Amino acid sequence: MALPKHLRLVTILCPALLLAAHPLSAQDRDLEEARGYMEQDACEEASAAAARSLARQQGAEAHWIIGHCLLERDALDSALWHLTQAVGMDSAHVDAVFDLGRAHQYLGDAEAAIGRFRAYTALQPGKIRGRIQEALVHMRLLDDVERTVDILSECLKEHPSNAVAQYYMAVAQNKLGNHDKAMEWAGRGEQDHSDDPDFPALKGGWAMREEQWKDAADAYRKAHAISRSTRHGQSAAYCTIMANTHTDAWHRSENGDLRFNHIGAEHMARMDEQLTEEGGPYHYPTLQALFDSGPESLSLDRMFMFYYGQHTHPEYSPYSDDIDDILRPLFDKEKYKQVMAESEKHLAKHPGCLKALRALAVASRHTEGSAAASLRHLLRYEGLLQGILASGSGGTPEDAIIVASVSDEYVLLGYMGLQMHSQSLTGSGGHKLDLMACKDGDGVERKVYFEISKPFASMAKMFSDPGSQKSTRKGGKKKQGK
Repeated sequence: MALPKHLRLVTILCPALLLAAHPLSAQDRDLEEARGYMEQDACEEASAAAARSLARQQGAEAHWIIGHCLLERDALDSALWHLTQAVGMDSAHVDAVFDLGRAHQYLGDAEAAIGRFRAYTALQPGKIRGRIQEALVHMRLLDDVERTVDILSECLKEHPSNAVAQYYMAVAQNKLGNHDKAMEWAGRGEQDHSDDPDFPALKGGWAMREEQWKDAADAYRKAHAISRSTRHGQSAAYCTIMANTHTDAWHRSENGDLRFNHIGAEHMARMDEQLTEEGGPYHYPTLQALFDSGPESLSLDRMFMFYYGQHTHPEYSPYSDDIDDILRPLFDKEKYKQVMAESEKHLAKHPGCLKALRALAVASRHTEGSAAASLRHLLRYEGLLQGILASGSGGTPEDAIIVASVSDEYVLLGYMGLQMHSQSLTGSGGHKLDLMACKDGDGVERKVYFEISKPFASMAKMFSDPGSQKSTRKGGKKKQGK
């Protein structure tokens, strides 16, 4: 029998009335907000909301959220403290137990890490996440790769298509020298998880270390097609260029870096001649045409000679206005098509500008319709960048890195992870040099020498030629001879 209308209304309203009678406390609201931020990977906001919750009342959840976010920022000691508090308040808080194991692992405490991962497995017996992490502790901290393989084998019996277990099984087999088994596991993972770029990238890394450049390029191209990440694209570009580069053109330095054999500060006179030799490998007009239309066919030495040959370009002006002033506000407003248009316009006059090429490579990820189109920009940027670095170590005046523009020095220092704190002009053996005093990420002092003879000569010519438009200030009139 149907309820009377007035009773039906009460039935509908009662849950709402009950909820209204028990609103969320301020602490619960803070925790809900923190969880929402966690789902968005907004760790800073999540930590702030969790800290507000802790200010009202201590709780395991809030300590875990803060500890997890600190762990993601590599603030390991602070993360360890908060996660220990969380587990102390709630030993069954599975996320806190797992993250506490990670904190111990990253701090190098293998025994404590394994203990926590086993506690996590006891709380979650149907999951293999804790056992996989325990396997990694054996591989990374205890150098017991055989034990890693044993644990992962057990995991894969239960979950044969688990991507994480497959990936680290491939890594472990490779560490043991079982390359065929490693490739088998990487291939299995690639087949089971065709949308995961990590498997082709893993194969690409192995091939690159063996200097099997074509195989490495193919693998990284596949990874880049899936991920569109700059990291995979740069690796694909570099390996593509190295596959084109004859082994007679380069060697490995004592520290393993790549160096050119016949390109460098001591060879600049001959390099200048080669730029004008029609039919030769470094004829500048030919290099410029290839760089613009088919960079995937260029070798590393030809990439660098294109960069170096900019001083023969009729518009060569290495001290022109910095394109950063134009591009920065466009990037801030995410106007990527305008970034590309301005970069291309700048490159028409400065064809090897690293900042413009880098901007194209970044912006193309947001505007290009295919990974292949994006990779073309990365080929040009990565080719010039790695070519310049192969021109010298920068450690001594005799082994200075050759640059065609002073602004490129700052791009290179950033790539090398160095922060400049002073700059001075010097010289050695007839070469003009920029000496950069820098610090690396650990605060260690480094000196880097850049060979700037071509930019310096351009500037000297600019000031010695009063009739040159380049000698006038921006917006000024050309000087007239008397």
